[in-house]
This record gives sequence, C-alpha cells and structure tokens, in this order.
Amino acid sequence: MIDVKRNGKRVELVVNGSIDLEAMRDFIPRALIATEGLKHGSMLMHLRDGAWPTLAAVGLELIELPKMIRLIRRFDRIAVVTDRHWVGELAEFEGLLIPGLKIEAFDNAEVAEASAWLQDHEPA
Repeated sequence: MIDVKRNGKRVELVVNGSIDLEAMRDFIPRALIATEGLKHGSMLMHLRDGAWPTLAAVGLELIELPKMIRLIRRFDRIAVVTDRHWVGELAEFEGLLIPGLKIEAFDNAEVAEASAWLQDHEPA
C-alpha cells in the first residue's frame, strides 16, 4: 500500500510492504493529482515492512515513464526513511542520475533529522 499526503510544498509518502502491479497502478494517478501544480517541492518517503516493487510494478513504471518523470520533476529534495541501508544507498544513487534532484537516506530512527533536512532547504 502506498499512502500520499500533501501539505503545501511537502509531500509525505508512506509505503508499507511489497509494491505490486495494482498498488503501482493505483499510486501513479493519485500521486499526480496530489502533487498537481507543485514546484520545488520536498518529499518525506517512509519505506516500511520490506517495501520493494515487484517486477510487474517496475514494468508499469517503465510504461508510465513520462508520467513518472513529470511527477519526480515536481521535487527538489526527497528524504528516504528506511530500515534497510542498501535501499537508502540505492535511493541516493538514483538522485545522482536525476538532474536537479537531491535524495538523502535516513534510518527509521532519524525521521526528525530527515524532516529537518527537508525543512532547511524549503523556500520560505
């Protein structure tokens, strides 16, 4: 399940468990609607309970790549909170591949630090 909540320029994304095809199919349009008109936003992403996409979900992301690019371009910074170090490393690497996007990984115990990192870089 993927939950999306927006508060001004901040979006909070909570992912619980495996992301299958149906969850991804549901998420993409909801995320686009929730972030409509957002520019220079920030995202606090919580990856919980082994959150990882299935091969079918990744396939849908590739099919919907133009929508995914439109979505990601709405953000300048993403803080990824996870209990898996390698997932955080992978997220930070992904940030290097996307111009204008900074992704920083934090441990589950560092939610306050992740939020502060985003807050420090949000326009007034």
